[in-house]
Amino acid sequence: MAKSLDANYVLVIFGGFAAYSGDDLSKFLWFVRIAAGVFPGIVESDYYKDGRYFGVGEHELSEKMANTLTYKMLYYRFGEILTTIGEGAGYDRARNAQIAYPDISFKRFREVYTSN
Repeated sequence: MAKSLDANYVLVIFGGFAAYSGDDLSKFLWFVRIAAGVFPGIVESDYYKDGRYFGVGEHELSEKMANTLTYKMLYYRFGEILTTIGEGAGYDRARNAQIAYPDISFKRFREVYTSN
C-alpha cells in the first residue's frame, strides 16, 4: 500500500514513553476511516475486538489491529525500553498498560530516525 502511494517515508507520533495521549494510536480509527474511502476492502469493524479498537493484552487486540503498519511502527523496539519504575519493559505510559506484542520486526521498512 505504501508503495502504491509512492511513499518513501512514514512518520509516526508516539506518546507511550512521554505519556502523550494525542499520538497516532489515539487517532488510528480516523486512519482506517479515511483509508476505507480509498480502499473498499478496509472495514472498520475488523479492527475492533470486544467492542474496542485498542486493548493492551494480546487477547484484547484484534489480529487485524496487531498487524497494522501503524501499530508496528509505534511499538517498534518499544519492548526494549523501561519507562516506569516497577513496570516491565514496553510499558505504555499514555495507555497505562504493557504492550501486547513487544517483538516487532520489519521486512520492507527500516528505521531511519527516532527522536525523543
